[in-house]
Amino acid sequence: MGITFVLFGWAFLLTFASIPVAIGLFVWSRRKQKRSGTKWGVFRSAAAAFLPFVLLGYGATAFVPYAIWSVAVRQVDPGIGDSWQVPVGNDSFFCMIDTTDNSYLLKGGCTGVPPVFGITQLAALGDRIVGNSRSSGPFMFDTRSGKVQSPIDLDTALGQFSPRPTLQTPDEFYSKMRWGWPDLIALVLISIPALCILLLWYRWFIRTPVPIPA
Repeated sequence: MGITFVLFGWAFLLTFASIPVAIGLFVWSRRKQKRSGTKWGVFRSAAAAFLPFVLLGYGATAFVPYAIWSVAVRQVDPGIGDSWQVPVGNDSFFCMIDTTDNSYLLKGGCTGVPPVFGITQLAALGDRIVGNSRSSGPFMFDTRSGKVQSPIDLDTALGQFSPRPTLQTPDEFYSKMRWGWPDLIALVLISIPALCILLLWYRWFIRTPVPIPA
């Protein structure tokens, strides 16, 4: 699944979801206008209906620097669901393509032939990743060399560490490595202008209008 397809998919989905919201805002604004006894015309209500599309445009614009920062600085995926990538140390990465079933470990990025793929369980243990895979069964991935030791006694390998690590599913492992306080800060920064737009739009086009002086 290409990133262009995913972006178009998100755009279509969010635009479609915005339509009933826009209709609701139009009706809400018209009712407030009629109850106030003012005659602002249909323009005010039509402008109110554009709010979800304005927020959608802002969100798309704000996503661009977030995506660039995620990929270039943090070396993680932009978070739109086309592919998943998180660093696991020493220029090695845990990657998934399209679905969590297609997960693998690779040194130097997510492009190339992975030494282990189809991972079903894994845990990070310092410079090593231990887990199970459909390609080679139990494995130990060395993030420094990018090499895989297989087969191994997985239970014995896990028992070498204290406390004993808990194996996670690919989705759980990715979520723990991908999302954190940097994303929370980014969300807050992105949300502040969106909240300002929301409040101003309500003030200008949705709330009960002030009567026009005769």
